[in-house]
Amino acid sequence: MRLLPYEKPRPGQLEAVDWVVRSVERGVRKLVLQAFTGFGKTAVVVGSGLECLRRGLVDKVVLCVRTRNELDPVMRELRRFGVDDFVVLFSAKTMCPLASSEGIDPSSFWLVCAALRYGGKCPYYRRVRNELGSARDRIASCGSYVEIPRRLADELGVCPFFASLALAETSRFIVCTYPYVFRERIWSSTLRDSLEGKRVLLVVDEAHNIVNLGSLLGEEASVDALEKGVEEGEKLGLGSSVLETLRALATGARALMRSHVGRGWISLTNVPRPSREEVSRARELLLELKMRASMAPEEAMRFRSSLPKALAVVELLSRSGFEAFYSPESGTVAAMPVSSEPLSEVLSRFSHVVAMSGTAYVKPLRKLIGDSDSLYLDVEDLGAQSYLRMNVAWCIATFVTSRFEMRSDAMFGRYAEIVRICRELGVEGAKLFVYPSYDFMRHVLAKLGPRGEHVVVESRGLTIDEVERRVLELRNCEIHAVAGGKITEGVEIVEKGESLIKLVAIMGVPYPQPDDYLDKLASFFEKLGVGRFELLETLAVLRVAQSVGRAVRSELDRAIAVLADFRFLRPSIRRSLRLSRAFVARSVEELRKFLTDSYKSLGWR
Repeated sequence: MRLLPYEKPRPGQLEAVDWVVRSVERGVRKLVLQAFTGFGKTAVVVGSGLECLRRGLVDKVVLCVRTRNELDPVMRELRRFGVDDFVVLFSAKTMCPLASSEGIDPSSFWLVCAALRYGGKCPYYRRVRNELGSARDRIASCGSYVEIPRRLADELGVCPFFASLALAETSRFIVCTYPYVFRERIWSSTLRDSLEGKRVLLVVDEAHNIVNLGSLLGEEASVDALEKGVEEGEKLGLGSSVLETLRALATGARALMRSHVGRGWISLTNVPRPSREEVSRARELLLELKMRASMAPEEAMRFRSSLPKALAVVELLSRSGFEAFYSPESGTVAAMPVSSEPLSEVLSRFSHVVAMSGTAYVKPLRKLIGDSDSLYLDVEDLGAQSYLRMNVAWCIATFVTSRFEMRSDAMFGRYAEIVRICRELGVEGAKLFVYPSYDFMRHVLAKLGPRGEHVVVESRGLTIDEVERRVLELRNCEIHAVAGGKITEGVEIVEKGESLIKLVAIMGVPYPQPDDYLDKLASFFEKLGVGRFELLETLAVLRVAQSVGRAVRSELDRAIAVLADFRFLRPSIRRSLRLSRAFVARSVEELRKFLTDSYKSLGWR
């Protein structure tokens, strides 16, 4: 039987499909598949999933991706395989035809949505069950995820999200973003009922993100939202344990606000744990209150409440394995996991898990998901060749470093000089500069002077969609981003199959900022046999691979990568990145020559 829809599969693809299917057949629960960008790992897991379904090894396949942009490649592969019984789930607020882009916040949206549905006031929801057959046909014919809400709402008059959710009950493939699998409050209200009791193969794309337990499983809310949540909760008559937790979080954060500016996550101690029953009752009371308010759907969508966001944090603190932290830089409080217990609970819901990643092999990932009962495959062992190394000209600039004790006005000036040299290249496309922190980026940008319209700088309010739109408009531009931020982990700027990002400069080794949460995480990983520095270096290498990967999305791409820090010469980092060869620039002049020569050798001049 033909396992892939290609006349000539790439080296290693068929072998990878066979490995996944045979492993599932043997009852192996967890698989880690390392496949570089451009290998075609999405085709491999779709082909594997179809074969597992054909053999009756599983009932459904759930493929979850980190960002909405990554939904389209999965949809394209499913169509290539001739699969038409799939559904796509992403932001319910974005899919809703009643919610405006600048209106209701996501947390309040779910409350309003439930009130309109249960109260029989949403005209789109009422029609869902009558149009499921037509809805499936529309989804299968959509060329992009952005078409789905428009076509279902405009052409059929149904709620795009709940039509998709209803179809999930009978679909073989469910494609969704991370929250539908990893966020308890979203999972329990969406996919749980459709998947309970079934044999499900879960595929996690970009699975190295699992190591970032806090962002994967945590919830956060601003201090202002917590304080307003207390006020709303008192008026509503919430249970004492919920209010006590809310007050403790807000008071504890306020006490640390002025004295710890510039620090990362700080532990909030002596926070009382609420009872899960009272948290559930609080949500019920909030919904009852909203349902009693007689509002038209359009008016309801302008409703705002801080309590849903605050309750999301409190709810996690009612579960074991989570602790509370405060960030002075962002002014937010978060409930984040400090052990693998919450992750294990998530993965236990599925009969088999394939964790696939395009980055270097991650020991902490295997330890997290269970080293003893998992199998690991690197497709390069099957003869596949990484485009990240073949198609990238690598350089290590040793005349700079972001090492904290060596930071100075002069050092920031040297990094600014790297930006200027890169500007001199006549590259037709974007240049991505990635910094270890916002503070470091601000110092370097200050040395560069006024910014022109061609410069895009990451900020907390800037969305991925805005970045992509601006780069596509500007084309020849600079993107200044922070390692581990939304740009380096999620931006996808591709035109006619090629990335518009042609040069990536990593401006210092992007080790995560030391803070209380990292200390807790490191202590936990040490119990698994992963040392603190090994964890820090792993996280830094992941950020480098993710950033450079923005420029190499397929075999068509050619790019330049500058690793600007002498610490990139460390053998352990080079091994993790698999840098067998890289030019070493010991001065500005040598870097300039490397860039010029690489520019010519890549065929850009």
